[in-house]
Amino acid sequence: MKRLRRFFALRFADQKLLLLAGLLLVTIKLGLRWLPFPAVLCVVRGLKKTRIGSYPSRSYSPYRVIQAVEVLSCHIAGGSSCLVRALAVQVLLGQQGCQTQLRIAVALEADGQFVAHAWVERHGRILTGNRADLDLYRILHPVAVNGT
Repeated sequence: MKRLRRFFALRFADQKLLLLAGLLLVTIKLGLRWLPFPAVLCVVRGLKKTRIGSYPSRSYSPYRVIQAVEVLSCHIAGGSSCLVRALAVQVLLGQQGCQTQLRIAVALEADGQFVAHAWVERHGRILTGNRADLDLYRILHPVAVNGT
């Protein structure tokens, strides 16, 4: 009940951003579970070009978008992976004309297990998904989500 009161105390624009971010997180999470990765990328590419709602272009700062995705990802059943969060951030920023690059990388743990991580960059700067051990990861070929 407290969270609901806090939500309704927000500005309408912030409520809308949170709802969009939540919808994207759930949609992308389900898409990654049931569809091949290239199909999910195709949907993400399409969503980035489509304005959902009527908010004006560039109405949210990248920080606000990332904050909304990070906050809501904690409330998604079963959590959300770094890939789900990165794709959601890419869609929301892309809808505002902000060009970003999705990075997916792998690393080998001490026990021989492969681990993967995803993050979003803009002009070479990490927007979301930064980690202290990122230098241990080897980036796979750049993922073309922007349609390039």
